[in-house]
Amino acid sequence: MSAFDKYLHAVIVRATHEAHEDGSATIDAHHLLLSLAADQGSTAQRVLASAGVDHAAVRAALDREFEHSLSLIGVSPATYDLPRPSHASRQPRLGASARLALERSFASARKKDLGSAHLLLGILQAHIGTVPRALALAGIDQTELADHVRQTLRARPDAESAKAAGSQSESETTSSSEGYEAIQRLLQQAVTRGGLPGILAEVRDGDRQWFGTAGVADTRTGRERSQQDRFRIGSISKTFVATVVLQLAAEGRLSLADTAEQWLPGVVHGHHHDGAGVNIRMLLNHTSGIFNYTDDQEALNRSESHTPESLVRIAVSHPPAFAPGSGWAYSNTNYVLAGLIIERATGRALAEEITARISRPLGLTGTYLPHGSDPTIHGPHSRHYTKLFRSDPGAPVHDATELDAAMFWAAGGMISTAGDLNRFFGALLGGRILPPDQQRDMFTTVPTRDWISNAAYGLGVSSVTLPCGKTVWGMGGALFGSWSYSYGARDGEQMVTANVNGDWCDGGWDDPIGIFTDLLQAKFCRRSGT
Repeated sequence: MSAFDKYLHAVIVRATHEAHEDGSATIDAHHLLLSLAADQGSTAQRVLASAGVDHAAVRAALDREFEHSLSLIGVSPATYDLPRPSHASRQPRLGASARLALERSFASARKKDLGSAHLLLGILQAHIGTVPRALALAGIDQTELADHVRQTLRARPDAESAKAAGSQSESETTSSSEGYEAIQRLLQQAVTRGGLPGILAEVRDGDRQWFGTAGVADTRTGRERSQQDRFRIGSISKTFVATVVLQLAAEGRLSLADTAEQWLPGVVHGHHHDGAGVNIRMLLNHTSGIFNYTDDQEALNRSESHTPESLVRIAVSHPPAFAPGSGWAYSNTNYVLAGLIIERATGRALAEEITARISRPLGLTGTYLPHGSDPTIHGPHSRHYTKLFRSDPGAPVHDATELDAAMFWAAGGMISTAGDLNRFFGALLGGRILPPDQQRDMFTTVPTRDWISNAAYGLGVSSVTLPCGKTVWGMGGALFGSWSYSYGARDGEQMVTANVNGDWCDGGWDDPIGIFTDLLQAKFCRRSGT
């Protein structure tokens, strides 16, 4: 068996346990669909062939990827011991670290969401390919398992319908509808009063989803913004980076108490900077005191592009803001250093780690960190317009869609969509990405200064207390021509993600954060039944 077959086998064994024992057939849809695409005879394979894609090359690439996945959970492909389902145990006997890695690789299905069970049933109905072969190796009767999942689906729809329709009072339904109408009015006002080119927002209420937009994606053509729009997410990238660091901590590959000097010898040095006194936790919660390199625009403008190392050199050419651990100051340098530590700890590029650990397992198909100095946004996107942070209404507007993201990298270079961000933060807030200890670390906050009003900062995430007194959790990001907010309830059940494709705001709002705050107010502060 190839490494890919072995990994898939472990996934199926886990899905079988869940389907048989607790009725929630959670499964990593993306990996299973990849398996179907890599098999001769399947519909997906015929599409690959017609597109001129070499099947052997695809299969070799998948094998390399999953061989790495096996190594991450401490399993040698050469000595992999195929687990068999055992009703005496709820978990395959792979050991704690292996179970943790496999659990994280599954897109956790909510108990009230039947999508994963339908997916499992669809895959179980395949009679050729890797899935039936792996089931046979596991000693699993494919027909029996398919019948069990059908029974689960038949038993649950009535309860689901009652939840979706009967459990909501008429006043609650009306309140939700009025809340969406209020959000749509704010989107319109952001364009008509605020003068922004365009704005979009996606709201998630448990299993329900609402999307709204106003203005345009392209001022030249008048094209409207869409739910598939990708955009630069700025500092929301920090949440992804912090999540990867915490996963590495959970795996014992680093500790938050490790110093910058341990991982990056001699890098944080000069002008009273000392990497031996700065630990990883300080980098992630901005208590390191290290100078923020983006505050030195003159130095940044001396080069057309930058490496992470050159960004750190700009930072340490200035004295620190305070002694490590004695204050708080937002510094993009902290996350450039965190990105470098990830690469040193894993031996892989940061972009690859984010994709392998977060984007691919959660199915975030529009989310990625550009490689190097790639200035383009791949896939559907709106234009990004900037006034270069000038506040006067008559300031000229520039198109900043093509932008060298290397200057921002781990601190703010990523691209995503509203739907992807809601899915990511919903899973993160809901405790489905990090183990409990690392979850606690991430959401332990420190007070902030000269930043977002009424905010506290954790490890790559922040809490914001709204004017009505409600507290929401998530992160915001601002880059030339693109400002975004993604915040929600602490359990991740309710989320709001909004993006504007301009970096100014008129009409009584000081900046797009004012609009975002009003959107969060409309969602989280309305009174039920009014």
